[in-house]
Amino acid sequence: DKLECHVCGRKFNPFQNSHCPTCQREIESSHICWRGYFMDVWNIIDILNLGLFIFVLVVRFWLRGYLYTYDYNTHGGFLNFYPVAEFYYMGSWLNSFNAWLCFLKSFKYLAKIKQLRVLIRAILYSG
Repeated sequence: DKLECHVCGRKFNPFQNSHCPTCQREIESSHICWRGYFMDVWNIIDILNLGLFIFVLVVRFWLRGYLYTYDYNTHGGFLNFYPVAEFYYMGSWLNSFNAWLCFLKSFKYLAKIKQLRVLIRAILYSG
């Protein structure tokens, strides 16, 4: 779903460019559809990043609540913390993946710097 510029007629994605690439005319926000938001890969990465952050936060608070209600009185016996360790490990792994997504997001903002734009485009098109 690309938007057509009302001045020059060129079609472009308004979530990737806030101005028409041909005539540099700014678009009105009333012309933007919500489906166009998901056409930009950076927006999908942002949503995934935020979702993982919230999920890891929920897992960590759930673990705190679980450990708060845990019965530590075993009279010198074995405390089984393996389920807790598995959830903690899963949260750490998801946090590491989220850090990688944040690293990817840095390319989005580095491309805004004019001197680095050529380098970022070369990296993106090389893969």
